[in-house]
Amino acid sequence: MPPGVAHAQVRDTDSDGDPDVAGVTAETVFAAHNDGSGHFSSGAPLGAVLPPLARPILTVADFDSDGDTDVLITHRDGTNVPSILLTSIERQLYHDALATIGGHGALSLRGAPGNAWGILGAARATPTPLGVYGVLRLAAPLVVAATGTFDGTGATNWTFPVPDLVSLVGATLHWQLVTAPPLRLGNREPMQIRGF
Repeated sequence: MPPGVAHAQVRDTDSDGDPDVAGVTAETVFAAHNDGSGHFSSGAPLGAVLPPLARPILTVADFDSDGDTDVLITHRDGTNVPSILLTSIERQLYHDALATIGGHGALSLRGAPGNAWGILGAARATPTPLGVYGVLRLAAPLVVAATGTFDGTGATNWTFPVPDLVSLVGATLHWQLVTAPPLRLGNREPMQIRGF
């Protein structure tokens, strides 16, 4: 773990069933992942740039109810620095570009290099626990929108066309990532369709 840890919590931040450690220093947020045998990664920064915080406090939970881990950072230093909410610290599935009618939507995916992935889509979201597979966060009817394999870095992108129909403005598409092996359901990523 990085030096100067001010606060940490033990949570399963990567949804693999093993307890991990998420923490905060005066300058960064990090996650140390458990490999399943009790060995932890070095605690790589999660990419967050923090204002200098004298006494930060970290809370880990799914604050936006999308199925992945978020981090809330507050502080006790007596300044007027606002609290910071980092959503999707693991960012299994997230959108890079807003979906606009007549244009495209874009999703980024992360997972184990070489593993298979699939994107499920639906117009509604309802959580349904499926045991060891995770939680299906979409409501029927579902579509398998795309499938593929993660590259050597464990990343890929998927772009899809959005019909040029004004009636779609304001509609929300719900996407969920599925990865294998082992078969696991990832987070839900809602995406609202916008006008021009």
